[in-house]
Amino acid sequence: MKKVISFFLLTLSFALYAQEASTSSESVQTSQPLEITFNKDSLISEGTPPLVIHRGGLFDVYQYKLLDGTKLSDREVNKLLKTVSENKSLLTKKNIWTGIDYAFIAGLCAAVGVNMYASNKDWSNMTYYSAAAGVGCFLFAVCSGMLAQSYRSAAVDNYNLSVMGIPLN
Repeated sequence: MKKVISFFLLTLSFALYAQEASTSSESVQTSQPLEITFNKDSLISEGTPPLVIHRGGLFDVYQYKLLDGTKLSDREVNKLLKTVSENKSLLTKKNIWTGIDYAFIAGLCAAVGVNMYASNKDWSNMTYYSAAAGVGCFLFAVCSGMLAQSYRSAAVDNYNLSVMGIPLN
């Protein structure tokens, strides 16, 4: 119970600190506010390639769309991302982490199968270890999937910067 209360207080203190930091940054302002205008109609034309926007939300984590709202398939996104030469290494890393993700998912399926077989045979140690392996494979699959998605998001950012004419480092 003490751990739960201390975790709650720690989380609350971070929230209070974040609020304090935001209020203190609001008090320091320049004398002339800087205003940036953005016209999305100037980006959609016949000659310029379209911007790719990452769709937000829990179930749209891996979805991308164009600026006008058209959903893109994975093949279309990959075709757009390959047009930028700086994305080659990012897409290679994304493919490697996606392969690792599939390997962990296969390990999860194998662990579930072994767990069901061991449970049927009343092998308590094997049931325990296969469940632990399944949980580990699941956690590593989630982490490797997040890494693959982060490399793809970085490639989308590079693509959008090159479309807008901003030089990449």
